[in-house]
Amino acid sequence: MSRGKPLKRILATLTLVVFIIIGFYYALYLDIKNRSRHISKLTHELSLQEEAEKYAISTKNKIESISSDIANINNSIIPYGGDIQFIEDFELLANSNDLELEIESLLLEDQPRTLASGVVIFKIRAKTRGSWADTYRFLNQIESLPLKIKVSQFSILGQEVSLGTNKKKTEWQSQFEVYLLKYK
Repeated sequence: MSRGKPLKRILATLTLVVFIIIGFYYALYLDIKNRSRHISKLTHELSLQEEAEKYAISTKNKIESISSDIANINNSIIPYGGDIQFIEDFELLANSNDLELEIESLLLEDQPRTLASGVVIFKIRAKTRGSWADTYRFLNQIESLPLKIKVSQFSILGQEVSLGTNKKKTEWQSQFEVYLLKYK
């Protein structure tokens, strides 16, 4: 019987050591599981933050692109109060092309499709007198202006003019309408 007590002690000690080892491994398992959850949570948050950053950069780029488009649009419309300056520039452009310019009428037209945007159509009816090449160059320069501009109802008529002793010259008279957008 005396042999059974030490065996029981060894068995009890071994059982206790096994339970301690199992407890240690279970605690280690729980620690690894919690760390894994924490790492997964951090990875998810980092992924969300990275997506948000990509979206912010994309939005910023779109805004910059749209801003330049808006600036181009605004620059293609005569600003409020800029109609007098445009007429002066229009006359100067004709004079620089050696043309006589006569503005027959100026009209501001409200259009239903432009009312909400605060834009009206600025219509100029004009005549020029001068050479064919100067008239052609003038119209080219008008259409090349950075403004949203439309030339319509263009007509041109050539007429011989006497310069004196047996010399004649063809003088060209054009008539046209110019449509522009103008802020109210």
